[in-house]
Amino acid sequence: MRNATALMMLFALSGGILTLQAQTRHDIGRTRSPNPAPAPTVSTPSREPVRSDRPVQPSPPSPPPSVPAPVAVPSPVIVVSPPVVVVVPTGGTDIVGTPLAGSAGLPEREEPAVRFPMMGVEISDCWTEPDFAGYNFEDNTVVQFNDDDVDLSYDGRLKRINVPSDTDIQDLGTSNSVKEGLRIDKDGWASMKSVEVKDHHQYAVWLWDGDVVKVYVKEIHDDGFLFDWMPGAAMARSPAGGQLFGR
Repeated sequence: MRNATALMMLFALSGGILTLQAQTRHDIGRTRSPNPAPAPTVSTPSREPVRSDRPVQPSPPSPPPSVPAPVAVPSPVIVVSPPVVVVVPTGGTDIVGTPLAGSAGLPEREEPAVRFPMMGVEISDCWTEPDFAGYNFEDNTVVQFNDDDVDLSYDGRLKRINVPSDTDIQDLGTSNSVKEGLRIDKDGWASMKSVEVKDHHQYAVWLWDGDVVKVYVKEIHDDGFLFDWMPGAAMARSPAGGQLFGR
């Protein structure tokens, strides 16, 4: 009986201890454990992308090769006309040509204002177009038939070429062109200051200042005619037979 009582007391004491341990574990909890299990370590991913994910950066271009500074080339030496004869070692000679106009080292040559012969000039009939019926050789212009500076005019009704009182004209005959050199007759100047216009004829016009102009009629039409002209050999105005030509 005594042993049974002792055994019952032992069981009761063991149950109280177990109950006390359970209550203590409940109050402390797993997170309050004096020796908590270490939390798993999680590696934080780096913000820097790995090399395979980075955009490929192009390599800087190689510096260009150094270019030498331009070397000043001296201007060519131009030989001024007239041509110079140069003696070569072989005993022969060589001619240095005359440079063209506008070459380096030479002043610009002035081109003539008029290139001769003048081709295809046209004047009209003084009765239909009086403003275009005359011509001035000095200025190479078509003018009125009665202009103060007119050297030659055309009368379409009479088919005649007229010149002013201080100018003379003569028909030199049939010609192939204005360049053909036909003989001027000293006594062939028209006394009436007028000659008949004829196709393919050449005329000499003796101007007031002694200059001579050759005129070649190329074509005659109803309201005018076409002609070529160029300067001829000038002849001085001098008294002849007691009279001055053209005066």
